[in-house]
Amino acid sequence: MAKAPDGLCHICGKYGKLSFEHSPPEAAFNNRPLFYAAIKKLISTSNLDNPPGRKQQRGAGAYTRAVQQFNRPLVRWRICEMAYQGMQILQRAGKAPTLYYPFHIFPVRIIKQMICMFMSANSPQFRKAHPQFEQILLNRDARFVLPPTVRVYAFYTIGDRSRSAGVSAVVDFRQPGNSAILSETTFPPFGFVMAFESPPPDPRLFDISEFSRFKSEDYHSIAMRLPVLPIYTFYPGDYRSRDDLRGVNRVTKDTFP
Repeated sequence: MAKAPDGLCHICGKYGKLSFEHSPPEAAFNNRPLFYAAIKKLISTSNLDNPPGRKQQRGAGAYTRAVQQFNRPLVRWRICEMAYQGMQILQRAGKAPTLYYPFHIFPVRIIKQMICMFMSANSPQFRKAHPQFEQILLNRDARFVLPPTVRVYAFYTIGDRSRSAGVSAVVDFRQPGNSAILSETTFPPFGFVMAFESPPPDPRLFDISEFSRFKSEDYHSIAMRLPVLPIYTFYPGDYRSRDDLRGVNRVTKDTFP
């Protein structure tokens, strides 16, 4: 097992020994070894079927949380329960659900877990740009509403790939108004996108920002119709499949945007 490094905590900003933060939690199907490919390696290759990388034994995640500050879970969030329900829906619907399905969840606890995952996906400097997130996570019972400039979206994803990206820009040169600034963290059966002062990178994404309006103890049944989107490339906000890219390559001779 790798030695825990020293660094800045992505949540509180304090310097010290860091603990490994699973993203999503281990109980949300993230308890097995996976093949990890860093963005610098991916940019240098055009072979996305067999990209360069290494095996990571602990699952998806990184050393991002201060050991001394957070030697126990911040909150017993319930995103794992949502993951189990989502996987069951995908299995029952033949992996392509088209209807609204009810999720029995603690909405605000789930969106807090998502915020924690986004803070892990970004650098420690992310907390300086969004200081409200630190207070949301450190105060278990605090009521909060996401600012109107920040929206959180969800979708289903299937397959054997995950993706985590800090704040990135997706530029549409044909329609600049459709360009997006976002962070993404995706691990089957769900993908989550946080958009900043911009529309979502894909209009099919389902807006779950209103989860933040509930109380911590509120348990609700919420019906959602989430799209099933592939994550074949390493570009955040790109939901083209392998077959989509083959079609683009045949017609335009340009595999990537």
